[in-house]
Amino acid sequence: MTTWNSEKDLGATSFSSQNYHDAIRHYSNAIQKLQDSGVQVVEVKKHRQFLLSNVIACRLKIGGKEMIDKAVGEAKEVSRLCYLLMLSLE
Repeated sequence: MTTWNSEKDLGATSFSSQNYHDAIRHYSNAIQKLQDSGVQVVEVKKHRQFLLSNVIACRLKIGGKEMIDKAVGEAKEVSRLCYLLMLSLE
């Protein structure tokens, strides 16, 4: 069974190879595994923000209305996570 961190690395490899659909799959798997990993909440928010940003980059590389619409929704989630992360650090 792969860890969230190894899924993240597989996503980075796929992105570097311009295999954006596989990269999205790996980053999405990493997000799910991260949530189930028992990592502290603040760390989950930070890593989730990073992983969602990578998913957004993949969607923008693929292009098309459906991918752009999904990227916009995910960007809103990243903004929300940034805000929550800032609140938790105060």
